[in-house]
Amino acid sequence: MQHSGDLFIKNLGVEMKKLIGGIFILTGSAIGAGMLALPLVGAASGFTYSTIILILNWLLMTLTALLTLETSTSFKPYNNSFSTMTKKLLGTTGQTITWIAYLLLLYTTAAAYISGGTSLLDTVLKKALTFEISFGIEVAIFTLLFAIIVFWGTHIVDYSIRFLLSIKIFFLIVMLTILAPYVDGNNLLAQPFHTKYLWAATPIFLNAFGFHCVIPSVVSYCNQPAKVMRWVIITATTIPLLVYIMWLFISLGLIPINGNLSYINIIHEGTSVGGLIQALVTTAQSKLISVCTNLFFNIAMTTSFLGVALGLFDFLADGLKRKNSYPGRLQTTGLTFLPPFLFVLLYKNGFVLALEYSAIFAVILEIFLPAILVYKLRKNNLGLSTSYKVPINAKFLLISLSGIGLFLLTIIIADKFNLLPTLS
Repeated sequence: MQHSGDLFIKNLGVEMKKLIGGIFILTGSAIGAGMLALPLVGAASGFTYSTIILILNWLLMTLTALLTLETSTSFKPYNNSFSTMTKKLLGTTGQTITWIAYLLLLYTTAAAYISGGTSLLDTVLKKALTFEISFGIEVAIFTLLFAIIVFWGTHIVDYSIRFLLSIKIFFLIVMLTILAPYVDGNNLLAQPFHTKYLWAATPIFLNAFGFHCVIPSVVSYCNQPAKVMRWVIITATTIPLLVYIMWLFISLGLIPINGNLSYINIIHEGTSVGGLIQALVTTAQSKLISVCTNLFFNIAMTTSFLGVALGLFDFLADGLKRKNSYPGRLQTTGLTFLPPFLFVLLYKNGFVLALEYSAIFAVILEIFLPAILVYKLRKNNLGLSTSYKVPINAKFLLISLSGIGLFLLTIIIADKFNLLPTLS
């Protein structure tokens, strides 16, 4: 009897570790380097309006994440990718559209991370070595390192992200602690509060909660009832929300909208994130801010890249029916990392243009698709069932989220043609 009790406690401990790991994977995927850009697009509207639009985006993305969970938990673990779900519920046409959107989104995102990570590696190697290494070899080293991690499975990605996220949170706490005393309430009160600037900021705030591509992988890894996974999803979206609000409060309270050292100057000079970091260092008169911010930026990029790579790996493995054996995983690893590796190698800066339009595919996969899948799941009797349902009518969800998705696509396209008001 004691042995059974010990076994139960041991199994419970393993399950809790996986649930915590699932939260880490999702949170690590969401809180990326793009967080540093939030005050740059939020400064024109001020802290109050930026926080409101941030909370609305959080509600929207949490809802669509829960819809993705409802559909994903209706399928068997490791046979629940977007490829399988769309094939079953939407047919070949729906599956084909999903494949195109999914691969364009994740391959361009992966290429961006490889390019950015290689730049970081280049800086480190130049300081450590007395000889130069070619760009191609640096790209290969960076890509191979992450390919090995993903090849060995979700549990290795879990532990890697736990370690990196812990360090990331440490540097974030240090950074916010140093900056907090320099927050000037007058800067927050003097902000313009122009709602017209929120349109251009909305897609960027929306992407700050994007981890939907990893949900099927986390559901398979945790292998827990949907009602349990619901809290994993909600926790994983709420943590970034709280972090983003604190970051906006401090960064917008520290740097004024006008003046010599201001957001208008940073944006007009085109220095973007680098200018923001320099302004924080100058205002707080602390070089430690520069160290913490840069380390946070680089680690955030790493954890997000691992999340994207894991989601892409499992999508390809399930969609192409690759076996979970060493040869099968090796093939899937190659399919995951080789296209973005070659893209960065052949078109060193070509990913920038593709990445600018990735928001369109994100809306398709994270807004439209979850609503359509749940509508089809509840409407058609296909022998699929889940222990959790989002308590909202499926038809209402389909209509409302389709409307929101079309609105967001309009904003994104209008922004690309410079039709939206911005400080720049």
